[in-house]
Amino acid sequence: MKMNVMPTNAIERKEYTDRMNKMKNKLALSAISAACTAMSIAGTAMTALAAEGDGSDTPAGIQTDKMSSLLDIVFWIIRIIVLIIGCVSGIPKVVQGQADENPRDRNNGLAVLGIAGAAFGATFAVRTLI
Repeated sequence: MKMNVMPTNAIERKEYTDRMNKMKNKLALSAISAACTAMSIAGTAMTALAAEGDGSDTPAGIQTDKMSSLLDIVFWIIRIIVLIIGCVSGIPKVVQGQADENPRDRNNGLAVLGIAGAAFGATFAVRTLI
């Protein structure tokens, strides 16, 4: 059985669906873990800034450019995960709803894409706050 072709009989279809659901759950767990890590880093940074003032009171000789680069990389990883999860679950729903002439499925897929886009945009806002 090929991974990219939907099986024709019911037993293989159920196994295929179960496998895809497990993969989606693993991706969601990864995204949640990455988001929690990023928010933990953001909280720590915001606490440090609140204690130090505006961040200009950093002691001489302390370099913060590596931490900033690390945060940029972490946030881009989170953005990519958010887009992948949103597109993997949203686009097929839109296409299936359009093909079946079912506006409810199509609208659900559009809502998922909209939420993923909003989450993607929110990562930029959170990064600028840090």
